[in-house]
Amino acid sequence: MWWRLSPETVQEMLAILGFAESAVHTHRQRYLGASRPCYTIVARRTDPTNDDPETC
Repeated sequence: MWWRLSPETVQEMLAILGFAESAVHTHRQRYLGASRPCYTIVARRTDPTNDDPETC
């Protein structure tokens, strides 16, 4: 299940996609009456995209 991925794993995937700079923000959300730990990742693209369709 994707929602069980650790923040570190998501950051690694983002880096592969060209978003090498990222920050993790943690918070808690209420779900079914319980407070659950959650995280949000904000990332910035550091590698340019490739717009050449012949190299995709």
